[in-house]
Amino acid sequence: MLSWRMLWKDWGFAASLFNQAKNFLASAKQIAGGSAQQGLVRASIVFSLMSFEAYFFEIVKGYMQEKGATLDPMVLRKVQDGFAKHAGIHEAVRDWPKFLTGKSLDATTNAYANFANLTKYRNALLHGKITEKIPSWGKLAQDVETIEAAEFAQRTAAEMVKVVASHFGFAIPTWL
Repeated sequence: MLSWRMLWKDWGFAASLFNQAKNFLASAKQIAGGSAQQGLVRASIVFSLMSFEAYFFEIVKGYMQEKGATLDPMVLRKVQDGFAKHAGIHEAVRDWPKFLTGKSLDATTNAYANFANLTKYRNALLHGKITEKIPSWGKLAQDVETIEAAEFAQRTAAEMVKVVASHFGFAIPTWL
C-alpha cells in the first residue's frame, strides 16, 4: 500500500484553506461592492470548496492508512488508482466512500446538492463560463458572487466535512 504523510491527522491543509476562505469573506464584508469585493467573494467561495476537497482527500488517505490491512486489496487499488490519475472530486465523493466502507454518501441531501452546485460555479469560473447558466441551480454563474453565497459556500463545505467525518468514523474537526 502507498504510504502518505500523517498530515491527515491534524487536517492541516484543509484547515488552512477554510481559514483563508473565512478571511476572504471578512475582507469582502469591509468593502462596499465593486470588483474588489467580487474578487474576495470569489476567493472565499473557491477556498471553501478547496478546503472540503483537501479534507476529503486527506481523510480518505488517513482511512486507508488506518484500515488498509482490513480492506480488500482490489478496493485499495481502485482508490490508489484514482489518486494516481487525479480523479475529480465528484467521482471521488461519489465512489470512494462506497469502495472503502461499503456505503455511499447520501447524494440526496441538501449539503451534497449544494456542494455539487457550488462546484459547478467554480468550474464555470475557472473555464471562462461565468456568464452561462448553471442548469441545476437556475442561476448565471456570475449571479452567485454575493456575500450571502460566500457564507453559503462556507456552511456547505463545513456540512460536507461533517458528513464525511461521520461516514468514515472520525471526529468532526475543531477548525469548523
